[in-house]
Amino acid sequence: MRAERNLDLTDNCSIKRCRTGKVRYGVGSLATGMFSTIPGVLLLFFLTQTLGIEPALAGAVVMLPKLWDVASDPLAGWLLGRLPPAYGRHIPMAVGTVVMPLAFAAMFNPVFDHGIAQIGSVATAYVLAATGYTLFAVPYVTLAAELADNSVSRVRLVEARTIGVMAGVLIAAGAAPAAVSMLGGGRAAYGTMALASAAIMFAAMAIPTATVWRAGVAGRRRTDVARHRSASWLNKSFLALCLTNGLLMIVVGIYFAGLPYIAQASGIDPERATGLVLAGVLIIAILATPVWRRIAERRGTPFVLASANVLLGLAACSLLGFALFPGLALALGGTFVLGLAFSAVQLGPYGMLADLISEQANADSATVLTGILTAIEKVGLAFGPFLVALALPLASPSREVANTGFLFVLVLGLAALAISCLALLLFLALGPMRSGPRNA
Repeated sequence: MRAERNLDLTDNCSIKRCRTGKVRYGVGSLATGMFSTIPGVLLLFFLTQTLGIEPALAGAVVMLPKLWDVASDPLAGWLLGRLPPAYGRHIPMAVGTVVMPLAFAAMFNPVFDHGIAQIGSVATAYVLAATGYTLFAVPYVTLAAELADNSVSRVRLVEARTIGVMAGVLIAAGAAPAAVSMLGGGRAAYGTMALASAAIMFAAMAIPTATVWRAGVAGRRRTDVARHRSASWLNKSFLALCLTNGLLMIVVGIYFAGLPYIAQASGIDPERATGLVLAGVLIIAILATPVWRRIAERRGTPFVLASANVLLGLAACSLLGFALFPGLALALGGTFVLGLAFSAVQLGPYGMLADLISEQANADSATVLTGILTAIEKVGLAFGPFLVALALPLASPSREVANTGFLFVLVLGLAALAISCLALLLFLALGPMRSGPRNA
């Protein structure tokens, strides 16, 4: 009762206070968007062009934390689920809130000037930042299931988190490169940008952490066994969630990694086109999130995830159409559909996860489920660009094939469509379309 009274996150509070609680929870995901975006946009360029590190070594530095995340997320979930109740959720969140921003700042401010020591310092800082973020994110995501007593309240918290993530991505993708440019580029400019970004992420993470700390959320909330679905249904639904979300993240990775190459293959300025399309996708996604939340309240979060499958397939069809008939109308239509899909693929999986966690008889498994899902999501997002890299030879103008750009865009569109269809078939075949109890 204390957590609900302090956090004001249940349906029993006034609309104004509920919104305040949602904001306090959702602001933490600003750090998620920024941390997932800034290294992806700037770190490789910083390593190769500013520090002069060989591309192969720089690529290894960027890839190492992603490989570590695949193991650390489920491991952290398993360990956090076994913490004594006195440690609650706030202790690991507090550790992550301190460690991640400090390590992030150190990534762009290496303590050594050259050589293996410099490479090692950046790699170590990145791994520490990823570990700190995991300590914060796993219990943070799990809180959506633990702070609300029904599906409607849970999906509202996931809505706040989704908007925060996309706002963080939008801010970081535009502000971080602009800050480096305004500061004149170079090592000092990157270092200053990193310090400012770290301060913003610390503030964003500290707000939900302090709120949970004051509330004393223990992360061991037990519920009436009569509310739980059968273990077989839960396992089947979680399997469907993991497989579907992993495949959809591959599709999202294909779209985002392929954007500059698609623009280049179509004779369009890649930097400008990529920035405009990403901004359009994120703005549409932010605006669409409240709509998806209302749909989830009425039809359930599995319906939202199934809709994301369909929309990503439609986006693939628009890409195929763009390959055959390049034009502004298809580009705008594809951007609009992709924005709707990106919002649904953020809200649907984590809303469904919150419902599944709330129905678990063993509350200790909550962080384990969260860690597994986030690890699979990261694998999917990494595999998408890998598929784009495999298709890049088709975009090479040196090939003795007419209209190689057409082939490249066509292959990406077909791959995205095939994976979207596979994800939808698996999701429907495993039968998780029943949503959890909404007013339990």
